[in-house]
Amino acid sequence: MPEPVETPAAALMRLTNGYQVSQAIHVAAELRLADFIGDEPVTADAIAPRVGAHAPSLYRLLRALSTVGIFRKTDDKRFVGSPMSDLLRTDHPRSMWGWPAFIGRPHQREMWGDLLHSVRTGQDAPHHLWGVDVWQYRADKPEEIAGMNAAMAAVSRTVAPAIVAVYDFSRFGRIVDVGGANGALLVAILTVSPRSSGIVFDLPPVVREAASVIREAGLEGRCEAVGGSWDAVPAGGDAYVIKAVLVDTTDEEAATLLRNVRSAMGPRGTLLVIDRLIGTPNEGAADAFIDITMLVGTGGAVRRQNEWAAVFAAGGFKLDSVTPTASRFYVLEGHPSESPVLRSAQCSTEASNFTLKRTPARIRSPRPLSVGVRQTESSASPRGKQWSSRHQRTARRSLSSGVDRVNRSCSSTGQLAARRAGPWLPRFWPSSSPS
Repeated sequence: MPEPVETPAAALMRLTNGYQVSQAIHVAAELRLADFIGDEPVTADAIAPRVGAHAPSLYRLLRALSTVGIFRKTDDKRFVGSPMSDLLRTDHPRSMWGWPAFIGRPHQREMWGDLLHSVRTGQDAPHHLWGVDVWQYRADKPEEIAGMNAAMAAVSRTVAPAIVAVYDFSRFGRIVDVGGANGALLVAILTVSPRSSGIVFDLPPVVREAASVIREAGLEGRCEAVGGSWDAVPAGGDAYVIKAVLVDTTDEEAATLLRNVRSAMGPRGTLLVIDRLIGTPNEGAADAFIDITMLVGTGGAVRRQNEWAAVFAAGGFKLDSVTPTASRFYVLEGHPSESPVLRSAQCSTEASNFTLKRTPARIRSPRPLSVGVRQTESSASPRGKQWSSRHQRTARRSLSSGVDRVNRSCSSTGQLAARRAGPWLPRFWPSSSPS
C-alpha cells in the first residue's frame, strides 16, 4: 500500500511541533539512554534506575522517540537501538552525543524564545536578555564551556574526514587553528600531515581541554594549545585555519580578526576559512537555519560567496578558491592581497568562479612543541624565531589511509569530549571589547 501523501496542513503541523522532537532527543542524550540500549531488547523498567528516571515516563519517552527512528520498539514493550541511537552513544567513534546534549540546555531555549525580538530589532538575544554577548555569558560557567566544546567535537568528528579528503594540508610546515576549541580538527589534520606541526588557539577557558586531546592523539611533540584573545593571534604560521568562527561575527568583526591574522602571518602565508555558504533560493535548510541561529545567538551570519570575498578583502586577503567538501562546509582559501601569489599549478573548483594558479608555500621544518596550554601576553608579542631549515615537500599521503587515521583520531578525541557540546565557537574579543 503506498504511503499517504502529506497534506500542507499536516506538514505545517509537523514542522511547528519540531521543538518537541528536539527536546526529546536532548533528554535522551542527557540521560545517555543510547549507552544502555543496544541490539538486545530491554525494558524501560530495567533502564530507569540506571539513568535516574521514572519508569512509566521513560517508557513514554522511548515510545515517542521510536516513532522518529531514534530507537525501535518491539511488540513486547521492549526497545532496541537504531543507526541514529548508535550515534548518541558516548563511546561511538562518530558520536554526535554532544550536539543534542547542548542544544536543549535552558539558555539555548531562552535565546530561541527571544527570536521575535531579534527579528524585530536585529539585536541578538544574549545582549537583550543578559546584557552581554554569549561568550561573556559563558565565561564564568564551566559547564556551558564544556557543553560547547563537546558539540564542536561532535561537528568536527563529522566533517573532519570530509575536509582532509579534499584539501592537502601536508605542504604547510606550521598550521595555526584559530578558534580551534578542543583541537579535534587540528588533530585530524596533523594525523594525515606527519611533517606538519600546529597550534590550537582559542580563549583560555575554552582551549584548556585541547592539551588532553593532543596528548591522547600522541601529538605532544608537534602540537600545542595556546590561550588568548583575537588581538594576539600566534605569529609565524604557514597556514591559518579558521573553522566555524567567522560565522559568529558581523562583517566588521570578521574583518578585524582577519586583519589580526594577516599581521601574524608572513607575506606568503595561506588563509583557510572553513565555513558554510548560503545556497540557492528555497534550498539548503540546514545552512539557512544555522544563519537564524547566528541572528539570535551571536549577531553573525552565514554568508554567500561574494559576501565572503568582501570580508576577505576587508581583512587584507584575496579569496582565491572555494572547495566543496562532502559535508556542509567549504574550504575558502585566500592569500595576502598585498603580495603576489607564486603561480605554477592550476587549482579550480566547480563550486567557485575563482581560479588559482600557484606553487606550494615554502615548508619550514617543524619544531618540537610543548603540549601544555600557554597564554599569549598581548597583540605586541614578538613573532619569535623563524625556522630556517628546509625540506622537500613529501609525496601526497594516501587519502584512504589518511581518512581512516582521522576517523580513529576523531574517535579518541570524541571519547575525551563526550561530556560536552555547543553550536558556536567563541569570539576572540580583545581585552577591551569593541563597541
